[in-house]
This record gives sequence, C-alpha cells and structure tokens, in this order.
Amino acid sequence: MFPWRQELSRERRLFVLQRIRLILISGRCSWAQAIPSIDLHASLVAAERRAYDHARTFDSYVCLIFTFASDEARRRLQHQQRQQQMQEREVREVRSDLSSDVSENAQL
Repeated sequence: MFPWRQELSRERRLFVLQRIRLILISGRCSWAQAIPSIDLHASLVAAERRAYDHARTFDSYVCLIFTFASDEARRRLQHQQRQQQMQEREVREVRSDLSSDVSENAQL
C-alpha cells in the first residue's frame, strides 16, 4: 500500500471530489455542464475509485481523477445519446405502424 493512502480517509476523499466538482463547474468545463448533476457525481465517484487503485502519489491521484472523470462522463453521455436515439427510432416506428393502420382502415 502506498503511504499517501493511509492519510486519505473517506471524508478526505469526499472533500477532494467536492473540490474537483467545483473546479469543473466553475471552470465552465463543457462536458461537466453538458451532463446532469447526478451523472457528473457518478462519473466523479467512478473516476475516484479508479484513480485510487492506480495512483502512486497523491498528485497523480488527483490528476487521474480529472482524466478518468472526463472519460467516464463521455461514456455516460454517449450511452445516454444512444438510448435517446433508440427511443426516437421506436417512436417513429410506432407512428409509422399507426399511420399505415389508419390508411388501411380508411381504404376499407
């Protein structure tokens, strides 16, 4: 175990995440503003866990959180966009089916 981890309590980890979140939002980070707050928080938590596992120093831990958070947020945003596209496609298919049913009934 790396020595810096012994000094990093749960409260301190949460404090680091809060500060990073404030930096991202107040720095007008485009991807941080593009996703809902709950997704930003989830991205930061996932990034923090990965950074904690990979970092050898506290400085690299903080840097990795920024890096992993943007990767995680991008992944979440892409997943959300794919879901929206699938829902829109389903709605178009249902409307198409309904309009064809209506036109068939009109011909009868």
